[in-house]
Amino acid sequence: DVDLQQRTVELLQLARDQDKLDEVLSPMPAYAESVQRNNPLVQRLKFSSRNRAHTRAELEEAAKSEGGMYKPGGKKVEGDGRALELPDPGRVSAVKPSPQAASESESSDSDGADAPQATNGTAASAASAASGPSPKDLWLQLCLAPVGRFYNSPHLVLEMKQEYNAATGRLTILFKNNSKGAIGNIRVQIPEVPFMKVQTFSEVPPSMKPGEQAQHLVQVQCLRPFLQPARYAVEYCTAPGEAPQQLPLLLPAVVTKFISPAEVQPPQFMPFFESLAGQPREVLSVGKAKQPPNQWLNYLQKGFNLFVLPGSGPTQTLAAGTLNTATPDPSQPGKMMTVPILVRLEYEGNQQLVRLTVRTQHGEVTSSVAKIMETYLLVPPNGS
Repeated sequence: DVDLQQRTVELLQLARDQDKLDEVLSPMPAYAESVQRNNPLVQRLKFSSRNRAHTRAELEEAAKSEGGMYKPGGKKVEGDGRALELPDPGRVSAVKPSPQAASESESSDSDGADAPQATNGTAASAASAASGPSPKDLWLQLCLAPVGRFYNSPHLVLEMKQEYNAATGRLTILFKNNSKGAIGNIRVQIPEVPFMKVQTFSEVPPSMKPGEQAQHLVQVQCLRPFLQPARYAVEYCTAPGEAPQQLPLLLPAVVTKFISPAEVQPPQFMPFFESLAGQPREVLSVGKAKQPPNQWLNYLQKGFNLFVLPGSGPTQTLAAGTLNTATPDPSQPGKMMTVPILVRLEYEGNQQLVRLTVRTQHGEVTSSVAKIMETYLLVPPNGS
């Protein structure tokens, strides 16, 4: 056994040096009292299932996953390259034990019959839907507004405040336990993405008492144009032994959040606008108006952070902005890369049709901005 021989050689070497042996075998220092009181492992064990078969199933899953590391949920969700045509963010799901694990539980664990049924995810989802807007509606609203509710349920409620300055955004997510019982096994994961740098400046506590609140501070920086929003995955348990609730939320830090108004006048706007005609720098969309023209100003200025040119009216509205990134511009040392954005909205009153034209120097910026604006201003082709 090569491994056993290697350990033997190491121990023999240690035995020849008494000082090194004492150092290696000395006890670890005790954790601070505050750490011991808030030990996340202890909190996790308190809210873990008593079913040992479920743990075996997790270990088997770990052996199959990348690097031998168990990944909650067990499924990797890839971006589909669309900005807003996404699965409902925040749809609650409960982790269900596999049939094999259930069979092993009944045959080998005396406490297996007491294992909880994984039905609470559906119940929580229904309760959330009955108590107000869906998670998708809340997310769509936060893509426009700086403050609002991020997720709602009878147990956990998330509120969000967003502040953006050029390519940087600061998100404050407030976790609130609205139930009469404790919430445990709270975990937040923000998978890395190539188009955005994400930093966290505070951690969510592993458990929350009834009525307790906690803030999660997140900073985001736009590195380049993107279509798929970054994910914000939350997991928590509502009682010991219950299956964890999994919330596949999306950060509302969409590409329009990193736009700043560009104050230009019509004489400068039109020549540049005409020079960007043609795909992929241009996207032209025509559809029924979802919002009347008298509300366009509010959407363009406050929702999409664009400057509306003077002289714009119901029949034609012109707007301009600049997409900011935190990526250095190789052609201009000391400056970051930016992309000018030009928008024209035309309205045909008799048929209530909107003609949306978005033009930029970067095709990916054009398509993502156009898709977001379509979502709010145009009725989908299959809509009523």
